[in-house]
Amino acid sequence: MGRFHGLIRRKKLCAGEVFWVASFLIAVCFGDKASKCQAENLAPSKDLVAAIDRLVASNEVVASEPGVAILVYKPGKLLFQKGYGLANLKSGTPITTLTQFEIASCSKPFTATAVLMLHDRKKLSIDQDVRSILPELPEYSREHPILIRDLLSHTSGLPEYFDFDVATKRGKSYLDNADYLPLFARLKSDYPHEFKAGARYSYCNSNYLLLAVIVERVSGKSLSEFIKEEIFAPVGMDNTFIYSSPAAIPAITQVGLNRAVGYEWSDRKGAWKPSWGTPPDRHETGLTVGDGGIWTNLEDLLKWDMAIRSRKFLAPGTW
Repeated sequence: MGRFHGLIRRKKLCAGEVFWVASFLIAVCFGDKASKCQAENLAPSKDLVAAIDRLVASNEVVASEPGVAILVYKPGKLLFQKGYGLANLKSGTPITTLTQFEIASCSKPFTATAVLMLHDRKKLSIDQDVRSILPELPEYSREHPILIRDLLSHTSGLPEYFDFDVATKRGKSYLDNADYLPLFARLKSDYPHEFKAGARYSYCNSNYLLLAVIVERVSGKSLSEFIKEEIFAPVGMDNTFIYSSPAAIPAITQVGLNRAVGYEWSDRKGAWKPSWGTPPDRHETGLTVGDGGIWTNLEDLLKWDMAIRSRKFLAPGTW
């Protein structure tokens, strides 16, 4: 599985299991020319509102439990935007259209875009041997070296870093990408390569953790700095950040903006338990980025959607 800390869930479908649940963010956009238009003032159809309300209710999202934020947009018009349920059960804070959510593996397209921007600038090539930048990785095959392209497309054959032995925090209260790099040096002996690079597809978070390190080494900036300067700021994603350390969390200054806590439901306990969030609600110990770590909201995701529909950031051939 990818890094996904949110699901619309139905309790009756997860008896005996624990599911990651919302609060969850959904943005639905239609058409190819969305970026060329500005959203009109929201005047949602009563029929559309009623239909989405029924859909949310059918998934057992209620006002007193973790919920969702939903946006529907088509070129030139914002059709629907609404929050359901609670962002924080302890405080009773409701989900608003500005609520920030950790988007987990939906962070990966941002990392891929950063790598491809460096490719366009000829700072690297996606057909370059990964070991030329990450010598920590052992050489598996001279005939089939792992290329940056393999990391991007999940064809590297690398094992999942979630399965590695416990990494060393190096005097911090959390683990970051650098803490896992020494473990990659032991891959050949302790964590076997699953298949020759390029042979097949196998989704693996290790690929994007390593891509984040590649961005850092090639650009001279952390992934957080690079993406903030090159992606978030140019399109006005002012309420988006990468949770790479406790110090990376910005203060909340806008009315209506809050952060959702992730919860998991267990039929055995019959209760919600906080499972992901930011201080003071949660103090996470795993803060790796590249494969996840981005916090954002509906408004900023719409800006991202409009930017990529307009083919911003990359050269036409790269897109």
